[in-house]
Amino acid sequence: MGGCFAKPGIKPAERAAAMEKYKLSADEIRKIEEFFYDCASKRKYVTYSGFRTLYASSRFDQEEADMQAVFRTIARPPQLDGRIDFDSFVRLILLCNRGKEVEGASEEDRMRILFDVMDSDGSESISKPEFQRFLLNFVDDDTATSQMFDKLDSDQSEEIDFQEFSSFCKSNRKVYRKMCLYVFPSG
Repeated sequence: MGGCFAKPGIKPAERAAAMEKYKLSADEIRKIEEFFYDCASKRKYVTYSGFRTLYASSRFDQEEADMQAVFRTIARPPQLDGRIDFDSFVRLILLCNRGKEVEGASEEDRMRILFDVMDSDGSESISKPEFQRFLLNFVDDDTATSQMFDKLDSDQSEEIDFQEFSSFCKSNRKVYRKMCLYVFPSG
């Protein structure tokens, strides 16, 4: 994380609010702020092109559609208008840091983002093709992904809702961790 802590943009009150909200030390918030400026480059927000730099060190080659889905989920509030502000950036970084459970960066929040990334048509459920397309990024066996889907689809509806997905993540920690590494690569 490069950059300079004293760059203009983040006001001391905004920095202090993020420290309090996310229970971060001055050093932790300074490092996140430096990274924010690396991604934002002279702006007070991160655009999609700056957001993509988060994926530069990932061991996976994320599909463009998946990166766009994560960006849309993080930049979702209408006031952000396709941008990630400092508070949302802090939340994203904390989501990437799976070892730190804080308000706004819980495991359920991670699962919701994973679910939204898989739900490429925005239907609030995951179809078998959506599930397989996503999992084939890090599971090489099409039959295994099909069997996982069938196991997840506890009500046999041919769609996975968030409750089913959440239960799957909690009981299949290894697959859940791989999904998190794919979607939240800097963690």
